[in-house]
Amino acid sequence: MNSQMRKYSIILLLLAIACSACVSSKKFTDMEVLKEYYKLKGDTLIQVQKENRTLQSQLYSTRSQLSNSRTELETLQTNYGKLEENYDQLSFNYEQTKKSAADSKSETATLETELRESISENAAMRAVLENLDAAYQLNEYGAIAANENFAQKLKRMQELSEIIEAEKVQLANLYSLLSPLPIFAEDGIDLIKRPDQLMITLSADKVYRTGKSALNTKGRNVIKELTGVLFRNSNLNIIIEAHTDNTGSDAANWNLSTNRASAVAKEMIKNEFEPTRLSPLGRSSHDPRDLENTSAARKTNRRVELIIKSQSIIN
Repeated sequence: MNSQMRKYSIILLLLAIACSACVSSKKFTDMEVLKEYYKLKGDTLIQVQKENRTLQSQLYSTRSQLSNSRTELETLQTNYGKLEENYDQLSFNYEQTKKSAADSKSETATLETELRESISENAAMRAVLENLDAAYQLNEYGAIAANENFAQKLKRMQELSEIIEAEKVQLANLYSLLSPLPIFAEDGIDLIKRPDQLMITLSADKVYRTGKSALNTKGRNVIKELTGVLFRNSNLNIIIEAHTDNTGSDAANWNLSTNRASAVAKEMIKNEFEPTRLSPLGRSSHDPRDLENTSAARKTNRRVELIIKSQSIIN
């Protein structure tokens, strides 16, 4: 573009010089100059148009590039915004991860502590179980021995139960033999039947002399009659309990009751009753039948009781 302008300027200069020459030469020269001028001007115009098209094409390309750049910028801005969001999220996740890691570390420490405690507890439990197992072994041996002992005791109890049942039958038979005796029709002599024993009660005023331990004639006759029935039941045992009233000193009453029980036992032995089956006891005034402080009550309390039991029940 600049070179063409310079050529154009030179032509104008030459044209100006030619104007000062002769007319014919001037015309010719003018025509040539004008021809060259218009040719140059046309070439210049074509060149300018060509350059203009080139510039327009470049402008269009530049605008297109600018549009693309703007689109890319917007895309970049959008991506940048997303990157910022991702960065914020990653930062948040990082902080959460740090916190979780700290919590996890704390939980791990807690779990390790609990694990150590659990191991310790398991060891203690194992020791307890071992002790229990040892105790079980001992108990098992003991249980076997106890079962054997229990079986023996059970067998003995069954045997004893059979004996007791047989002796109860014998007591019932003895009652049927004693109850018809005429002596039980008299006042002050009684026969009482209980599930595991028979009891013969003799009023002390009827069989002893007053204040004495020796049997009177009536007493000796009653003991003889009773012994005649009782000694034939050789496996039965008799407890002889003598009781006094509450008059007099306690020491005197102990002596009197003991001597009266012994007097009955001696009389039964005299009538062939086996001594080992007799157990005389003095009870003084400490087991009264009647608690009233009257003459009738004292008479009731002065008594001798023959308690007839089987050997198995006594033992």
